[in-house]
Amino acid sequence: MADGATTAARQRRVLAAATEFGAAIGATRVTVESPDGAVVVTVGPGNAVVDLTLTRRIRQHDGRSLAALIVSTVRTAVDRATQELAARARELAPDRPDLPGLLTGALPAPPAPHSGDTTGAAAGPTGTGAAGTGGGAAGVPGDELAAGARRLSAEADRQLDAYAAAWEELEVLTATAHSPDGGVTAVVRAGGALERVELHDSLLRGEPAGLAALVLATVHRATAEASRRMAERVQEAVGPRLDVMALVTPHLPAEGADEEGRA
Repeated sequence: MADGATTAARQRRVLAAATEFGAAIGATRVTVESPDGAVVVTVGPGNAVVDLTLTRRIRQHDGRSLAALIVSTVRTAVDRATQELAARARELAPDRPDLPGLLTGALPAPPAPHSGDTTGAAAGPTGTGAAGTGGGAAGVPGDELAAGARRLSAEADRQLDAYAAAWEELEVLTATAHSPDGGVTAVVRAGGALERVELHDSLLRGEPAGLAALVLATVHRATAEASRRMAERVQEAVGPRLDVMALVTPHLPAEGADEEGRA
């Protein structure tokens, strides 16, 4: 009875920590201003860029330098948000240092390959495992049990290989989006990290608020495309047992609903 009570108490603690950590992720909001005051970026849950403000100080930049400043400010905000989340994770889940990364878009590294050893409990008719000599568990012949174990092992190895291949591809996968006028380009890596922004110089002659909305909408489109491609590739790796796309698709913006009207 004592063991059961201890287990229940531990489960309650884990659930409480998970709930608290989930709330911390949902409440994530970090705002960073560039040193010259031209760019203000806010990142939210999952290190997503949720707001971008450009001030009239952008006039001292050309398209290239402003684009670089936007990216560096986003990265600073993401770094700070990640550090805050990591500190909270160390308090709530000290045995899971990878947790902040997993919950902000990173995929776990592929596990070590399966050993391929199926000679234990599932040994064949002449083995010494549970199948014993001449018979397996629940009346299943030992050779059938061993064959089943080998099939499971081979399937596990195939899935690990497929996941490892997908993981390597996603390490370098990027998605690119362009604004309707072609003046803004955003490149986002799998997992949502902003890789690059390109701005045409002529855009800096307009209102900063309009340019900020155009850049933000373009970044959001690139992020949505990166998420879609990442989900599709993981779905290919894990197969039909887990419908990754069904989990991701409801959270992607509908076609045409990409905030172009804000520009």
